[in-house]
Amino acid sequence: MMDGKKRLGKILRGHLGVATALVTAVLAFAPASRAQTKTPYGDVEGIEHSSTISYLGIPYAAAPIGANRFAPPLPPAKWTKPLAARSFGPACAQLDLLSKKMKGQEDCLTLNIWRPKAIARPLPVLVFIHGGGNTIGTSAEEIFGKKLYDGTKLAEAGNIVVTLNYRLGPFGFLAHPALKTADGLQGNYAILDQISALKFVKASVADFGGNPDQITVFGESAGAINTLVLIASPLAQGLFQRAIIQSGFLSEVPLATAEPQAFAIASSAGCRDDANAATCLRNLSTEKLLSAASKSSSALLGIGSPTIDGYVLKSGILESIRFKRYNRVPVIIGTNRDEFRTLLSAVVETGPFFSRIDYENVLVNYFGRAKSEAILAEYPSDKYATPKRALEEVLNDHMSHCPARAISRALIEAGTPAYRYVFTHTGDNPFYAPYGAGHALELPFVFGTLGLDRSFREYDFSQTVRRYWSAFAESGNPLVKDQPLWPPAADDIYLDLAPKSAAKTGFHNEKCDFWDAL
Repeated sequence: MMDGKKRLGKILRGHLGVATALVTAVLAFAPASRAQTKTPYGDVEGIEHSSTISYLGIPYAAAPIGANRFAPPLPPAKWTKPLAARSFGPACAQLDLLSKKMKGQEDCLTLNIWRPKAIARPLPVLVFIHGGGNTIGTSAEEIFGKKLYDGTKLAEAGNIVVTLNYRLGPFGFLAHPALKTADGLQGNYAILDQISALKFVKASVADFGGNPDQITVFGESAGAINTLVLIASPLAQGLFQRAIIQSGFLSEVPLATAEPQAFAIASSAGCRDDANAATCLRNLSTEKLLSAASKSSSALLGIGSPTIDGYVLKSGILESIRFKRYNRVPVIIGTNRDEFRTLLSAVVETGPFFSRIDYENVLVNYFGRAKSEAILAEYPSDKYATPKRALEEVLNDHMSHCPARAISRALIEAGTPAYRYVFTHTGDNPFYAPYGAGHALELPFVFGTLGLDRSFREYDFSQTVRRYWSAFAESGNPLVKDQPLWPPAADDIYLDLAPKSAAKTGFHNEKCDFWDAL
């Protein structure tokens, strides 16, 4: 049986989305129909809990299989009998990180909804996009036997909560030119899944007690990257009113990068004839396509990256914001202080004997000799506890904290309300000490899915985090009575998010100035 640390590590490594008529609203709030609710495709029957009702595994799109593989999602077929929405849908097809065996399936486009039992008015809606490098993960992710993204606690805070599955890896991001559509779509099928889910939510959430004009998209890691894409994509205009970016990176790639990766996968799968590549790729078994993607070394880091295809994403995310070509909604953007404490092994092989020479070689391989010399001068290994810690700090700043500063600055400059945080809490239980404030460790605090090994102080902190997120979903401003003020990110202000939160200024500004100048 896998021990606790390995299970936690597995989750963390996986970590490198119109108001209706009055009669409809009344039906949504009526006690007699609380467990059965309408959607545009048929009724769904949920599960009544002590304070909430959950609706699990609702199809929001047709199965993306056969001719629909590598295509925009289609609406689901309508159902005539009430759908028993009482269990999570299957995970989307992926390879298990440890066993390297396939799990999940391609027919996976489902979402889950939690609502309070008692609703007096249309509530804010929080739509969550899970992380996992866009290659692994599910809305039903478990850690220590608990559903990590269980929406119960956020629903109890007065929200409608939605989580969803979307196509992963090659199924969601393969940008082979043979698959290009007439309107320019190339890759980004997973982003279209998320847009389809948002359309489903906007059309049906009033029947669940939600306000379709008060939708917040929030995502973590790859889910945060996808949320940034939704902010930048003209196809998502009007589908959400706020966004929360938890540990997102600027990882979108141009076609010049995405296409060679797609060619490598196609070649590995035996689809080498460009004239018949589309048919060949669509006819591959699920297992063979996953295997080809995993074996193509040139695709390991990029097959989960959104592509600047000129259709879903017309330009880079930062460029879109700076030139004011984006969906102008209030944004919270944050990072965890020690992101790469838990994420490093997903990016680089360090091993137990990672030395100063190894550190220097990694920098040369990633940045080239000229830049690596400047980086070594700024981050000398003898300044840190170990060379591995030095590399963590390089990646923390270069890939996480400094891009977050750049995005928040660009949003403020463009006139969009933006709020920044840095999650700095290290678990009170000594078990969590080695992980620091690592990647993904804020998630149990956001969802209130803490384990029994957590302190009373941490349970209180989790409630505070949920109050901040809920206040932002309500008004676009994370103002919470009796909690520290969270000002906008002007002048590089951020909230030090911890049990004793406080507004501060200029997190790692000198380091970020260095990266801006490099």
